[in-house]
Amino acid sequence: MKTASTERSKTLLALTTAGLCLVMAPLKGVAQETGKGDKPAEDGTAKASKLSKSPRVGARYSPSEFLSDLRDTRLSLGQVKQQAVNLFLEATRPELTTEAKLIEHSPQTITAAMYIAGKKYQEPRKEWLVFYINTLEPILQLLNEDLKDAEENGLRLPDGLDKKITPLWKPWKQEVIGINKAMDDLQEQIGQENNNAALAKTALTIFNQVSKLERIRYQAAQVCLTEIARSKSVGKVP
Repeated sequence: MKTASTERSKTLLALTTAGLCLVMAPLKGVAQETGKGDKPAEDGTAKASKLSKSPRVGARYSPSEFLSDLRDTRLSLGQVKQQAVNLFLEATRPELTTEAKLIEHSPQTITAAMYIAGKKYQEPRKEWLVFYINTLEPILQLLNEDLKDAEENGLRLPDGLDKKITPLWKPWKQEVIGINKAMDDLQEQIGQENNNAALAKTALTIFNQVSKLERIRYQAAQVCLTEIARSKSVGKVP
């Protein structure tokens, strides 16, 4: 998984340099004016390489650490979902006329019914696609690092949660692997002609896979909160 993500990044590098220069230039100017640049925070928070902050080797997560990790994952999944929406909207840009009705807000969710076969859509802009994909890549890399960490060191769940949380791991892993596959598909589709339908379908696939991850994450959080409540009821500090 890590190799696939790395190869995608290498392939997109040339396109990124040209496609994002106009987008990043204003940000660079602001950084120079403030004198901060891209220097990491002194507390090291900008150096985190994974979603989860693993406990010391051989130790289990505490319930609070586990819940904190699940919260961070929710934020990251939300970002992946937003980029899937952006990709879908780029693939379904209609040719507008002066009589077209303005859209007040961009949609927060996408469905298969929103792509109309046979409708005339504008050609997706390559630089926009590259921007969205490269925004996805580092977040997906964090999910992949979490998979790797779990495979090498185990889940290290809080006491009492193994039997209830472990069954959720398999579908979680499957969906993350599925997103990796969809990202590979996106890379191939960027340079193809008449790629609106393919891009929209792949973006929708990612959106739906993330939706499944969100449900798994919520289920894990509920299990953890229930166990905390049970422990408190019997006088055991979780």
